[in-house]
Amino acid sequence: MLSVSDPQPIFAVTDLTVKGYVKWLRDRGIDVHEFAKSYVDRTEQLGYPPSLGDAVHEFVRMPR
Repeated sequence: MLSVSDPQPIFAVTDLTVKGYVKWLRDRGIDVHEFAKSYVDRTEQLGYPPSLGDAVHEFVRMPR
């Protein structure tokens, strides 16, 4: 899990990357809007946007 003390790397995310993760989440039956809210909340908590890939994989592993 990412924490506030983790380094703040800069992540360049292309539209193609985002579309790929959206498809990946949808293929697994996961609500993309729920993930987006989680990602925004995590960004607010950390003070910077975390790696999209790490965030997606962490979100998928979370129990629902």
